[in-house]
Amino acid sequence: MILGYPEAKGAMAHPALRVDWAYASPQWRAQVLGDTQTTQPPQGRSVATSDNVDHKRLRQPLIQAFTVRRIQELAPFIEQRAHQLIDRLPPHTPFDLVDEYAAPLTIAVICAILGISDLDQNRFRYLADRLSYPASLDDAHAARHEITPLLRQLVASKHDRPGDDLLSHLLQINRAVSVPQDMLTDTELTGAMFTLLNAGHQTSIHLVTNTLLCLLTHPEQLGLLRGNSSLLGMALEETLRYEGPIGGALRRFAAEDLSIGDILIPGDGSQVMIMLSSAHRDPRHFPDPHRFDIRRRNTEFLAFGHGPHYCLGAALGRLEARIAVGSLLDRMPGISLAHPEKDPDWRPGPIFRGLAHLSLIHT
Repeated sequence: MILGYPEAKGAMAHPALRVDWAYASPQWRAQVLGDTQTTQPPQGRSVATSDNVDHKRLRQPLIQAFTVRRIQELAPFIEQRAHQLIDRLPPHTPFDLVDEYAAPLTIAVICAILGISDLDQNRFRYLADRLSYPASLDDAHAARHEITPLLRQLVASKHDRPGDDLLSHLLQINRAVSVPQDMLTDTELTGAMFTLLNAGHQTSIHLVTNTLLCLLTHPEQLGLLRGNSSLLGMALEETLRYEGPIGGALRRFAAEDLSIGDILIPGDGSQVMIMLSSAHRDPRHFPDPHRFDIRRRNTEFLAFGHGPHYCLGAALGRLEARIAVGSLLDRMPGISLAHPEKDPDWRPGPIFRGLAHLSLIHT
């Protein structure tokens, strides 16, 4: 486990640390993939499980399809869904921010991006939750094997009935590729959809809920924001550092011997976890790191990664959170924690850092 900020930043771009399961030890392949001989998850290779040339080939079409313009065009849809959900929240009665606002908003957005119909959203949300927070390894395997054929069907349907969604645009880019080897296979498109659905959904939920928790438990900071709404962007950035939605970065495997700090990591496929929650509280890089300060100027965070695996959805995540948090605070000036005496209900696990529930009330 890598805990310090400079060590974490260096590790994220270190060429000896790979995300490709082909470099994992048989022990890790057996535990996570279910077979010592398997080198790819059942949903297929993706940007999250590939390195170097393969990673560039898989990432480039996503960059072409996931443009800033397309992300900004989603703003009216996000705002409309946010206000629809706020309209349903009962006044003077506690409501669950996760189940009644953040989760349905973010699953609607990612499903719209991928071209998943409204009828399928609840099923995909259920499976995404099981993948992120499985009851056991067997449950994780089962959820992965259940969602994969659904995504394969989605890819197949877009071949016949393309729409104005990311997957359809990827297929359009595929058809324009002049070198056949650069085309994404249907299996690779399935892997891309799996990564975007799982990572994009959970991280957005947690950025919204963690930001509101931080603001409501630091009333002086909420007061600053209410006095100057232009600080909302800085409040989101400080949440990414102080209580970010990713506790640990993409798992990596040591493909060769390397040293991080004064520790030698053997190149035997050992798993290396880069703990962002710890790196973002490193006093060597962040003065007074345990203080939540929305006016903090040091924004050199690693919440969206560093190096070749920097998150493709960073701009989308920030846009969703800005609209979701801003809309709720604007519409509910009297919002507060319904049970301030209770400890936050954090979900378990080393990867995502988020709340299972957060009970709020507005007057």
